[in-house]
Amino acid sequence: MIDIICIEDEEVFRRNLTEILEAEGYKVKAFSDGAEALTYMQSPHEGLPKIVICDINLPQVSGYEFVRRIKMLDSQAASIPVIYLSAMGQKQDIVKGMALNVADYLVKPIDFDILTSKVKSLMG
Repeated sequence: MIDIICIEDEEVFRRNLTEILEAEGYKVKAFSDGAEALTYMQSPHEGLPKIVICDINLPQVSGYEFVRRIKMLDSQAASIPVIYLSAMGQKQDIVKGMALNVADYLVKPIDFDILTSKVKSLMG
């Protein structure tokens, strides 16, 4: 079963993020765009993740649209906590992201200690 889905279009950052989370003991499935991740969420082969970590500026399906769509899938998918990671750090960007009822919004560059702490708290 997948613990975390990471959606990040920057390859090096996605790889680093995946490696750090896997080193913490999580099973991670990474995607480079929201469309691929949405397809996976609509027909999960390994079950739904416990957490989604998602960039906002993504090709094809943005992080905003991805969250809107998973919230409409079913109650189980809608309850998955989402952590946004974004370079868009202005107040209006954060308010827009948090309005989608996500668990958190972290501004890049990311402090990985803070991120892994957030993940641990959401995993329970």
